[in-house]
Amino acid sequence: MLLRVLFLCLLALPALAENSQRHLMTDTEQAEWPAVGRLNVGGQGHCTATLIAPDLVLTAAHCVYNRRTAAMWRPERLHFLPGYRKGDYLAHGIGAALIAPDCEVTEHISECDIILIRLAEPMPATIEPVPPALSVHVGDRVDTLSYGRDRSQLLSRQSDCRITKRRDMLLLTDCEATPGVSGAPLVITSPHGPKVAGVISAVIDAAPPAIRGDALAVSTDQVTLERLFQENRVPRGSSRSPLDSRKSLPKSVSSGRRFGFRYANRPVQMEGFT
Repeated sequence: MLLRVLFLCLLALPALAENSQRHLMTDTEQAEWPAVGRLNVGGQGHCTATLIAPDLVLTAAHCVYNRRTAAMWRPERLHFLPGYRKGDYLAHGIGAALIAPDCEVTEHISECDIILIRLAEPMPATIEPVPPALSVHVGDRVDTLSYGRDRSQLLSRQSDCRITKRRDMLLLTDCEATPGVSGAPLVITSPHGPKVAGVISAVIDAAPPAIRGDALAVSTDQVTLERLFQENRVPRGSSRSPLDSRKSLPKSVSSGRRFGFRYANRPVQMEGFT
C-alpha cells in the first residue's frame, strides 16, 4: 500500500507542475530574491526559508522537526542555501541555534509552526535580508517564493494572490501550496521594499492524487513575532529583540526539545476564520 501511494504521488507530480499557478523563475528573476533559499534538513528533506537578518533565518517549525525521534533536529544538521538553483547557491549557512516561539504546540494546526534559525556565521553582505512586515491584513496582496517537492531544484513564484481570512496569527490565503512548499514566505511590497508577511505552514482542502490546495500561513508581522517569541525575546538585562542580528541574542531551544507536530506536509481542514 505504501508503494502504491508513493507511486501515485510520483505520477501526479508532472501534471501538478504543468498546471500549477506557481511559475518557475528564470536566472534573472531569481537573482532579485537572494534572501530566499532552500533549507536542507538532516540530509533527508528540504523546505523553503528566508533570511530576515544577516544571521537569522525564518521557516516553518515543522520543517526542523524529526518525526522519527519526536524532537527538533540539531541545528548543525540544518543547511541554508540562499539562491539555490540546480545545485548552485550564493552561500552556505549552517545552523547554530534554534529559537522557538513561546506558545503551546497542539497536535494539529498551531500558530507555533514558525521558528528562527541562528546561523553560525552571518551571510555575505551581498545577500540582503527581507525583514518582517510591520502589519498584515485580510485582503493584502502577496507573492509566494518556494521550492515545492514538484520543483525542488528551482525557485517558483506565484504573484498577486491574497490573504482571504485571518484567525489570530493564522492566515488563510488563495495562494497555491503543495508538499515541500512549507516555510515559504508570503511577501508583500511596501514603499521600503519587500517584507515577509507570513510563512506557509500547511495545505488546506487538498485532495489526492494532486496534493494541491490553498496555503495556510503563520503571520510574521512584527507584532506577531514579538508575541510569539516573548519568552525568548531578549536575554536578561537586554532590551533587544530576536530580530536583532547580533550574536548575544536569545536563549535557544535544545535540539532534544520535544514537540507535537503530527501534521507536517499533510492536507488539513480549518474552520473559524473571519
